[in-house]
Order: sequence, then C-alpha cells, then structure tokens
Amino acid sequence: MTKNILICNQKGGVGKSTLADLLLWSFEKDGIPASFYDLDGQGGVIHKPIEVDNAAVAVVDTPGALQKELGSWINSADLIIIPTKATMLDMTPLLRMIDLVKNAACPVIYVEMMWNRFTAAASFDEWLSTETNGKSAILCIPQSEMIVQASAMGMFNKYCSENQLDCSNIRLTDGSGVSKNNLVTADFMTQYLVKTAKIYDYEYLKEILPTSDEG
Repeated sequence: MTKNILICNQKGGVGKSTLADLLLWSFEKDGIPASFYDLDGQGGVIHKPIEVDNAAVAVVDTPGALQKELGSWINSADLIIIPTKATMLDMTPLLRMIDLVKNAACPVIYVEMMWNRFTAAASFDEWLSTETNGKSAILCIPQSEMIVQASAMGMFNKYCSENQLDCSNIRLTDGSGVSKNNLVTADFMTQYLVKTAKIYDYEYLKEILPTSDEG
C-alpha cells in the first residue's frame, strides 16, 4: 500500500519544494517507485507531477498558505514533514502548524532547512523542541553546495528533456569568475551545448535560449 508523505507549512519560502525534490531524487537513486503530487502549482519544483502504478510512496507538495483542504491532507498522510527556517519570522506560522498537526495519527518530522554559520540558532532548536513537547523528530539540513548543484543539474536535465536535446556528455561546472553573478553567460552556454552535444543548429539554439542581454 502506498505511503503518503505530506510536506506542508503555511509559510512560503521555507523549502517545501526543495525538500520534495530531494526526497524524489533519493527514491529515484534507490529504485523506489514514487508518485508525486504538486498541489502548490507555482513551478518551484523540478520534478513533474506523476502517478506511478504500484508506487511505494507518494510525495505531496503543498502551497505556502493555509488551505481548507489541509485538514484532509493531514488525515490521509502516513508521514508529515514540516520544513522551516530558523528565524523569528518563522515562529508564528510554525506555531499554527504545530497546533494543526498535534493530533495527527501519523509521525511528524520538523526539518530546519539550510543551516549555515549565519542562520544556525541553538535557541530556535530548543524552542521548537519545547513547543512540540519533544514528541516529534527534528532534523537539520545544512546549507550545502551539493544541494545547489543537484538542483542545477535537475533543472538542466529537465530543460534538455523538454527540448529533446542530447546532453548526455555535458557536465555542469562551477561558473565562479565567469561573471559577477557567478553564472555562465547565455552565449557561452549556447556554444557549449553546440560543441559538447554535437548539435550544430546554432541559430535554432539561439532562438530557444536567453541572450546575455536578458540576464
């Protein structure tokens, strides 16, 4: 029977879609069949919604706002994951989420997203543990360049797939120093695609890729 993993938080920008992508990549790597339901619909997630026959798990990404359907989503979940950032601005909406899931029949995991030396806060961790009465698991995901690279690679593969480009020989590299924004310029990337993937229709690629003037 499919296990439903609900990712929710009424506050936007806390990493729900990022966490959904990370979970789905993990399931793909381990060969675990997984369905994905994107109830958010804002396009922040890399994976496309898909319903898999005989899926072992179903990942459900929800909007960053209170929805009238949230109660039913919680009731149908086998695991609830609530991502948050460790800031004062996140405390009030997180308290509402804690209240909403306090009687949930399934386990609840709180995930403090993208910690680094600037955002790490032991006091927030202690506060969250107290508010949840120590009954829920609390995990921390540190900010990592590997997560950024995985996201970039996922976006790149999605682009190649949608445009039917053979990019199997292309590897993304760190663009630091190429421009002040640490991004490879569009013109350079167009030429790189042409050379590495052996796609010689340069004029066609220029039409579908942004120009340097477009940022």
